Amino acid sequence: LLHRGTTGELPSPTAGQLATGCLLVFFNLAYTGFAVNIVPSLSRPLYLDDNINMGGWAWLLEEGERLDFTVAWMGGAVLLLLLLGAWYLYRKGQRRLLVLLSLFFFLYLTDFFIAGTARITSDRAFYPLVQFRYQYVPNAFLALMLAAVLGGLLKPRIRGKAIIGLILIPVLVFNMSLGRRQIAELGDQLRLLGMMIGHIRRGLSEGIINEDARLYIAPRVRDRVGRPGWNHNMGRFMEGTFHWFFLPRERGKFTLEPEEAAWIVSWDSFPLFVTNPEGSKEDE
Repeated sequence: LLHRGTTGELPSPTAGQLATGCLLVFFNLAYTGFAVNIVPSLSRPLYLDDNINMGGWAWLLEEGERLDFTVAWMGGAVLLLLLLGAWYLYRKGQRRLLVLLSLFFFLYLTDFFIAGTARITSDRAFYPLVQFRYQYVPNAFLALMLAAVLGGLLKPRIRGKAIIGLILIPVLVFNMSLGRRQIAELGDQLRLLGMMIGHIRRGLSEGIINEDARLYIAPRVRDRVGRPGWNHNMGRFMEGTFHWFFLPRERGKFTLEPEEAAWIVSWDSFPLFVTNPEGSKEDE
C-alpha cells in the first residue's frame, strides 16, 4: 500500500482507533446514511483536492476539532437505538426480520469498519465520512435494510406504498438535481484538462505527433489542470505525467526528455502543445 510518500503495510490500529472505527460505523449510519441521503445539500460545498469530498457538517466539526467527540456520543446513541430496536423486534416475535436485518447490518458494519479503521491508522477520522467512495457499499446495504423493514414490519398496502412513493419522490428529485450540479462543477474543474487531452489526441490522429516528432509534457502542467485532474500524492510514484492517459501503442510518441521533443505542452502554452524551440528545458 502506498500512502503519503511511504511504502509498506499500514500500522496496526490501537485500541482507541478500534473503538473510534466501531463508533464511526454508527455515526456514519445516521449522518451519511440518513441525513445526507435525505437532505443531500448537507454534503455541500464540495471540497476538491486529489479526491472529490463532501463538505458540510463533517468538515465543520473537523475544523473545530470536535469530530471525535461528536462521533463518540452520536455513534453511541445510534448504537443504543439499534439495540432497543432489536429488543423490540424480538419481543414482537419478528425474529425472521431481526435475523435478516442483523445480516445486512453485519455486512454494513464489517465493510465500513474495515475501511474506516484502516484509514484512521494513518489519517484523520473524517476521511471515510467525506469521501464518496467509502459510501457506495454501505448505502447498498442500507437500502436492503430499509426494504426489509418496509416489507417485513410495516407491510404497506397499495395506498401505503403510494404514500411512501410520494414521500420519496422529492428526495429522489433533490438528489438528482444536486448530483447534476456537482457533476457540472467537476466538469468545469476538468475542462482545461479535457481541452489538453483533446488537442493531443488530434495531434496523434493527424500524425503531427509521432515517433520522429515526439511530445513532451512539462511537469508543472500538473498544477494547471484543476485539483481533481492529477493525484499529486500517488503521482509521485509515477514516471512522467499525462502520457499515461493514452494507449500503450501511443506512448512511444511521447518523451520524458525535453531535448528530444519536437512538441511541448508548457506552463505558458497549456492547454495547447506548441513547437519546442531548440529542445527547450523549460519547466524541467
